[in-house]
Amino acid sequence: MPANTLHPAWQPAETNALELLYNAGWRWAAISAHVSGIYGHHRSRDACRVKGAAIGLTTGKPKVRDPLTLAGDIEDMMILGYSARRMARELGVEKSTVLRHIRAHISPSRRVAWLKDAKRRHAEAAREQLARYHGRALA
Repeated sequence: MPANTLHPAWQPAETNALELLYNAGWRWAAISAHVSGIYGHHRSRDACRVKGAAIGLTTGKPKVRDPLTLAGDIEDMMILGYSARRMARELGVEKSTVLRHIRAHISPSRRVAWLKDAKRRHAEAAREQLARYHGRALA
């Protein structure tokens, strides 16, 4: 039996919507209306404010993230060719956290493709830098 039968537990989609809407500058009443419509569970303005404080929205960086959502975000960023450092900066976590999630939640084939793409991008950047250097030295 659930610990609280009066108010259902917050689902990851509701928490993510709360975080996104708060960061987008929405007011608590509008956030409440939108989050309540996701699964049909009424979430009052005060319930959203308390949940926001619990996950750290109102006090700085979020303290809690759904690991599956983080893994999904990381996979999307891998497809876009982001580096691990850039992923960490965008998600507000440490680089080691990103690498740990890549090892734990991303398929080996996706990981290998991302690593090969990173090596290719690094080689291209080095070639461009050499071309710029030699172009300036000749001029």
